[in-house]
Amino acid sequence: MFFKRAKKSDEASPAVAAVAAAPVAVEKPSSHLPLDADKLRRLTNAAKLGFKTTADVARSSAEPFDARSVWEALRSAFPASAAKSNAHVLITTPAGTGGVRAVASHLASLPQAIDAAAPDWLYVPAEGRLGEWTAIPVPAGQGKRLAAGITAVVAQLRNTLPYLLQGEDLTLRRTAIESGFAAVRDDAFGRLRAMAHAQNVAVLTTPMGFAVAPMHEGKVVKPEVLARLPQAMRDEVRRKVESVEAELQTLLADVPSEAGGQVGELAELIADYVRPAVTSGFEGLAKEFSGASEVMAHLSFAQDDIVRRACRDGAAVTLPDYGGRVIEGAGKTLVEIQLPINAAAIAEALLRAGKGAVLIDAAYLDGSPAAWTMLLSAIQSRRVELPNAAAQPLPITSSVVLVGEPKSIAQLTGYTLASVFTAQQAFAADAPRNEDTEGALAKMIAVAADDRGLLPLDAAAVAHLIGEAARAAGRPDRLSADLTAPLAIAADASRAAALASRSTVSETDIQAALAERRVAIVQPLFAPAASSLAGRVLAVGLAPDPVEVWATVRPGNGAAADIARAAPASADAPGAAAAMLWSLLASRFVPSAQLSLSAAIVHEPPLTAGNAVRTSAAEAYALFSALAETPIAGSFAAAGWVSPSGALLPLAGINAAIESAFDNNGGRDAARPLSIVIPRANEADLMLRADVVEAARKGKLQIFTAADIDEGLAILTGVKAGTRTDSEPTLNRLIEDRLVGFARQATVNMIAAQQPARTGTKSAAP
Repeated sequence: MFFKRAKKSDEASPAVAAVAAAPVAVEKPSSHLPLDADKLRRLTNAAKLGFKTTADVARSSAEPFDARSVWEALRSAFPASAAKSNAHVLITTPAGTGGVRAVASHLASLPQAIDAAAPDWLYVPAEGRLGEWTAIPVPAGQGKRLAAGITAVVAQLRNTLPYLLQGEDLTLRRTAIESGFAAVRDDAFGRLRAMAHAQNVAVLTTPMGFAVAPMHEGKVVKPEVLARLPQAMRDEVRRKVESVEAELQTLLADVPSEAGGQVGELAELIADYVRPAVTSGFEGLAKEFSGASEVMAHLSFAQDDIVRRACRDGAAVTLPDYGGRVIEGAGKTLVEIQLPINAAAIAEALLRAGKGAVLIDAAYLDGSPAAWTMLLSAIQSRRVELPNAAAQPLPITSSVVLVGEPKSIAQLTGYTLASVFTAQQAFAADAPRNEDTEGALAKMIAVAADDRGLLPLDAAAVAHLIGEAARAAGRPDRLSADLTAPLAIAADASRAAALASRSTVSETDIQAALAERRVAIVQPLFAPAASSLAGRVLAVGLAPDPVEVWATVRPGNGAAADIARAAPASADAPGAAAAMLWSLLASRFVPSAQLSLSAAIVHEPPLTAGNAVRTSAAEAYALFSALAETPIAGSFAAAGWVSPSGALLPLAGINAAIESAFDNNGGRDAARPLSIVIPRANEADLMLRADVVEAARKGKLQIFTAADIDEGLAILTGVKAGTRTDSEPTLNRLIEDRLVGFARQATVNMIAAQQPARTGTKSAAP
C-alpha cells in the first residue's frame, strides 16, 4: 500500500502536545520600553546662539556653510597682485542662505578693488565714419562731467559762431581776398585779349565759355570770307588762332588753382577768426582731462571738426552732439545687477565693471532668455554690443560671477556651463550639527529674515527653526542649508505677530504657524483597532497615509508562489517581496522538511506602485502573527524593511512616517494612544515635530525600536520570540509547530492523491 493512515500519536507528538498545553510565554513589561521623549527631537540651546533677537545680528557675520572653498576660488580668480580678466566663476548656493549677498560682500572686500576701478565710457560719433559711433574710455566717475562739459561748450559755440562769421572785419577781409583774386584774373584775361588783338585774333565770351576767332579791321572774319582767302593767308591766320587758343587754355587751367587758393586763403582767414573761440571754449575741459589721451584725442577732433564746418558753411554752420552717450563705470571692482534685468543691463554692467566682476543672481535670468544669451555671447567673444546697432562692439575685461540655486542654474540651458565658466564652486547643502554650525545657521536665518522684511525673531524662535533645518536634512545630527521651509514658517509667524501688534516673533508664534499649516492638510483617517487581532498590523512609512496589512495562512503545496501578495500589477516588487518572505521562513523554520504554506497578504487601502516594496517588515509581522496564531496589539503600527535573515533595515523618511501616522490617528486629540515599532537603525534619524514629542511626553505616542523581526514581534504581541526548538510556547516555537503541521498535512494530501480510486464494487465475471 502506498498510503497508511497516520496514527493519532503521529498527529501530535508529546512535545507538541506539551507546548500546546503550556501557557504562552509572555514578555515582562520592562523588557521593551519606548524611547524617552528626549530622544525623539534634538533641541538647540537658544542661550548659546549669542543674541536676544535677530535684530542684534550683524549682516556681515552671516556666511553660508563651507564658504572657505568658495572664497578660495574667488581669491584665485581675482588675485591681489593683478586683476585677472575674464575669470568667470559659477557658484551654486542652497535656497534662502543669502549666498548672493555673501559673495557680494566678499568680492567687495578683495584687495584689488582699489586698482580695478572701471572707466566710464562715452559713445560719440566716429571720426570720418558717417552714422557710426565709437566709445572712448573716461576716468571713472567723470563721464557725465565730460559729456555735460562738451555739450555746454558746443551749445555756446552754436550761438557764438554765426555772429563771429558775420562780423564786419571778417566780411571786409573776405571781400578784399575775393576782390584781389578777381583783379588778378581780370588782368590775366586783359593781357591775353591785348596779345590776341595785336595778332588780329579776337577772344570772345559765349554762353558755352570762351571762343577764339580771326579779325580784320577790328571785325570778326566770317567763315565764308576766310575760305576765299589764298591758302597761304589762311594758314597764317590758323597759326595765330591756335597760338591764342593755347594761351587761353593755359590761362583757364590756372583758374581752379587760383580759386582753390582763394578758398584756402578764405578758410585760413575764417579759421584764424574761429579757432581762438573754439579753443577757448574747450580749454577748461582740455586742462581737466589732460591725462586721458583718448579723451584729449576726442576733444581735438571736436575742435577741428567745428572749425572745418565753420570754414565750409560760414554763418550757416551746424554742429552735432559731440557729448554722446555716457555709460558710467562702477568706480569699484564689483557691479551687482539688480532687477529689472535685460540684455542692455547685462551689456552695460560688463562695461561698467572694467577689470572687476559682474555679480548676477541666476534667478534673475530665468525669465530673460535674451539677457542669458547676451551674457553667454559676451563671455565667449569677450566683446559686448549695446542694443544701438550703430555702436561698435567693445572689448570687455570684466569677469562674471554667477550665483544661484541649483534649480535656477538648471534652467540656464543652451551651453555647457563648464565650457563657459573657468571655475565652479558650491556652498555646502548641509553640514554636521554642532554649536558652530547652529550659530552659523542662526545668523543666516537672521539676515535672510531681515532681507524679507520680517519682524525680528527671538533666540528661541530661531532655535526652533534650526530644528526645522535638521528635519529638512533628514537627520538630527545634520543641518540643511536650504532655508526655504524655515523662512516660509518664519514669514507666517511674522504676519501673525504683526497682526497681534507684537514687535518680535517668539517660539510660540513659530509653533502656531506650524500647527496652522498642518490643520489645512491633515484629517484623521483611522484609529487603532479596539482589539488585538492575529495577522493584522498597521504599516506606516507609505506616502501619504498608513496602510493595514492582513495575512491569512493555510496548508499549501510547498511552492514559494503560494504566498500571494496583493499589489499593483505594474510593479516589479510583489514577486520579489513574496520570494523574500518565503526565504525568511525557509531560513528559520522546519529545516528537515519542505515548507508547505499557502498565504495571502492584503493591504487596505491597496498599495500604489511607488509603495509596493515599503511594507516588508509589516508583512513579515502579520505573516508570523498569523502562523503563531498570536494577536498583535491593536494600538501598534510598524515601519521598516526586513532582510531575508530577519534583520530590520532603516526606512527613509522615518520622521514623516511617524508624523503621518500620528496625525491620521487624531494627533494630540486621539481617542487611543498609538505605538510604533521602527528599526533600531532609524533611532539616529529621529527629529520629530515639537508637538509630536510633546504628545510622547504625555503618553499619546510611544516609539519602540527593534533590531530584528523577533524583537519587533515580541514588542507587538507581548510574547517572547524565543527559538523554534523552545520547550515553552514562544512565538518561534508556535510558528515552527504550525509549519510542521502544514508539512504533515501536505504529505497526507500528496499520498492521498497518489492512492488509486476505490469504487467499492467488484467487476462482473465474463
